[in-house]
Amino acid sequence: MIRKMFVTTVGFFLSVTAAQAGSLQIAINDYSVEGAVVQQIIDDRQGATEISVRGLYNSDSSSSLGEIGLDVLGGFGELQGLKAGIGLRIIGVDADNEESEAVALGALIRVNPPELNGAGLRAQIYYAPKILTYRDGERLVEAAVELEYEFMPRARVFLGYGFTKVSTEERGDIRVDDSFRLGVGFGF
Repeated sequence: MIRKMFVTTVGFFLSVTAAQAGSLQIAINDYSVEGAVVQQIIDDRQGATEISVRGLYNSDSSSSLGEIGLDVLGGFGELQGLKAGIGLRIIGVDADNEESEAVALGALIRVNPPELNGAGLRAQIYYAPKILTYRDGERLVEAAVELEYEFMPRARVFLGYGFTKVSTEERGDIRVDDSFRLGVGFGF
């Protein structure tokens, strides 16, 4: 399932016009690695629309995750550097021999005020209720926070915390991810 999602999404990204901005991000710690590709498909006065693909492997919890996302973001008039939005995630999880798929809805915020000279904050939370969670899963919660510093226009470093929990009928709550990671992001 996760491989099929990844191959389909990569094919979609390759078909998207190169005129729009995109980014690649990689984050690691001693026992997990996370990678994401984000492609902006619309960016105008009304806001931005992004599609993304993300993968996570966590050896500490013996889990892996793959997801495809769609986010719509907008600014707040005079408040430069503040964007908020809503999003949708299709998520596949393999954790503790339990496999789950979910469709999660959520919200995100990005704060990068010009006064902070490249420093910023990103946060997001997504939730999939029982009706949108399949196979072994019953519910899914995913949240993340990143403190970042953009040291040049197309490169940033960040310290992030990620939390993903899937609820199952047989094993209760399984923490797919609950860790801090150090990462880099590259714009293209």
